[in-house]
Amino acid sequence: GKLDVATDVFGVGKIIEYIEKNSEKKLPSIYGKIKGKCLMEKQAHRWQSIDEILVKLNKRSNVWPKWVIAICSICVVGFISWQLIEKNTQISHTVIDVNNIKYSNFNSRDYTCHAIGQGPIKLANVYIRESVDYDGEEYQVTAIANAAFKSLSHLKSVHIPHGITQIGKSAFLKCDSILVINIPNSVTEVGENAFYSCRGVRELNLSHNLKEIPTSGFVSTQISRLTIPEGVENIRMDAFAHSANIKNVKIPSSVKHIERGVFYNCVGLE
Repeated sequence: GKLDVATDVFGVGKIIEYIEKNSEKKLPSIYGKIKGKCLMEKQAHRWQSIDEILVKLNKRSNVWPKWVIAICSICVVGFISWQLIEKNTQISHTVIDVNNIKYSNFNSRDYTCHAIGQGPIKLANVYIRESVDYDGEEYQVTAIANAAFKSLSHLKSVHIPHGITQIGKSAFLKCDSILVINIPNSVTEVGENAFYSCRGVRELNLSHNLKEIPTSGFVSTQISRLTIPEGVENIRMDAFAHSANIKNVKIPSSVKHIERGVFYNCVGLE
């Protein structure tokens, strides 16, 4: 059950127990005494509140070093913080299917979730929703998970809605039948290999809020014209490699760094 951070010291003992198990060095024996008092089987034999722990420590401050008291205080603060995080950030990994698209990572703090892949039916056209209903609430879809639609050779089109901020690594890798990629301006991050080897792509429209073009992000497309949006600062390695049909590229003044191989084997460049 939920712990009451004002009265239940059991969590403090568990924190000390965790530190003992994961510390490379053996902790001073005083830790065991503190932990033992917090984790006693009979609740009546435990310290009854966090305040009592602090009072006991303060009374013994002439015997116990100040650093012991400080560390115990940190444990108490950590315990309280942990409980607050648990209370305010709860992510459900339940998977729901809406029109054959799967969604998960439901965050009840900010009511967001992720699109994580396709359902059992092979769809030629994928439509990712702006929001979905889960457990009686509406959740905004803000990300496409890593490898969500990887290697779906039957996929011809994908609708990425405004509101998506992140496209994960290899999200559409080897979806070689997609013809057009439209990345809305809400997207601020595209992962490595996101559209790697999408060999059918003939049109690419990038978000105007990207700061970088990812490593191998758009390898082996069929696009003939490429416009890098103003605001992009870095173009990572092999970003558009092996796109032999590219003839014209516009690179804005905001670009500060272009890594090697960005246009490797783009033999059509004028």
